[in-house]
Amino acid sequence: EVLFDGDKATGVAIKQDGVRKEIRARVVVDASGQAALLMNRMKLRLWDPVLNKGAIWTYWEGAYRDTGKDEGATVVLQTTDKKGWFWYIPLKDNIVSVGVVSGLEDLFPPGGSRDIAAIYQEQLERCPAAKKRVMPGKQVGPHYTTKDFSYRCDQVAGDGWVLVGDCAHVVHPLAGQGLNLGLGDVQALCEVLAQREAWRDLGDERLLRRYQYLREGPVGDLARVCDGLWQLFTPDVSALRTLRNLGLQAAQSVGPVRQWLMRQALEA
Repeated sequence: EVLFDGDKATGVAIKQDGVRKEIRARVVVDASGQAALLMNRMKLRLWDPVLNKGAIWTYWEGAYRDTGKDEGATVVLQTTDKKGWFWYIPLKDNIVSVGVVSGLEDLFPPGGSRDIAAIYQEQLERCPAAKKRVMPGKQVGPHYTTKDFSYRCDQVAGDGWVLVGDCAHVVHPLAGQGLNLGLGDVQALCEVLAQREAWRDLGDERLLRRYQYLREGPVGDLARVCDGLWQLFTPDVSALRTLRNLGLQAAQSVGPVRQWLMRQALEA
């Protein structure tokens, strides 16, 4: 729980061994991820009207991994019906995150099946490339779901508080830059705090707003890129299908393109 004195954040309250403790701070940095403590408390979340989608994902052990410099690369694979796509993200310990993204009506149809495992398997059958990649492995852990996972906040800094990472913004995972966005947030915040005037308090709202100003551009630019890529996925038009496939291949294969996406996420 974040503690406030009026509109100013003054610290946090925690429970330790069943005992409530209050910890005072000059500035509270909310890095609570999608739990989004302050975002939810202050009703700051703005859903992305374009990427109004859902996702089902799970984890596979021993599934196929690319080799060499591409071993850890995120791969995007479209379903045969052109309604959705799979992410394929290699993680440590020989684990791969494999999830499908599609319209809410496709993944969670009203009155349709509520068997998430069956829906996931059905989507996997619609994506032979993803199915081929997971076949050598075994599923580990349950299926997870989320809806409307693309959002941002119209305010990420205030009097004595700031938001970083997923509790400030979640962009479409198409670009695979969520972690880099969070690291960019931390870098920008550290620079702002390090460059503050000696007389200015760490929690001064005008100081922390500098952090918000620095991050608005990179986060907004990357979100617009992801919106555009999704729009290329949506219509089943031959010319657009060819263009989007070439674009995705470039994003995955051409070093400068991948480096540009990373810079957009990290740039402060």
